[in-house]
Amino acid sequence: MAATGDISLAYLAWTNGDGSVGMERLRGSAKTALADVPDAKTHNGPAIAAADANVDGYAVAWDGASSEHVYYRTWDDGTWLPQRDEPQALTTQAPALAFDSPAMEMLWTVPTADTVEAAQTSGSPAVVSQAG
Repeated sequence: MAATGDISLAYLAWTNGDGSVGMERLRGSAKTALADVPDAKTHNGPAIAAADANVDGYAVAWDGASSEHVYYRTWDDGTWLPQRDEPQALTTQAPALAFDSPAMEMLWTVPTADTVEAAQTSGSPAVVSQAG
């Protein structure tokens, strides 16, 4: 969830029956149309996080349906950026996301060690918007 002035934004993501990742953004009482994240397939719940209250940006992350890799895509001001793979992030569980603008923090559970690892990823919607 994010807030800008007196407007609250909530971001929702879920796994559809076919493994695709669906999402919706709620702005106050208005909501966007339901949409699928392009090329996202998972068998767990995805993570979604707002980049910045002043930027129309967010990220969605998921564990791959056919691999243990964590993938993510960012939405920046009306455009999906290319899907990225976090190469050291291997998990069989849903990842977690948070923004510490301008970077995105990602957490995941390592399946063989039952530990949680983290990575800070650049290229978040906030960074892209500031650079553009």
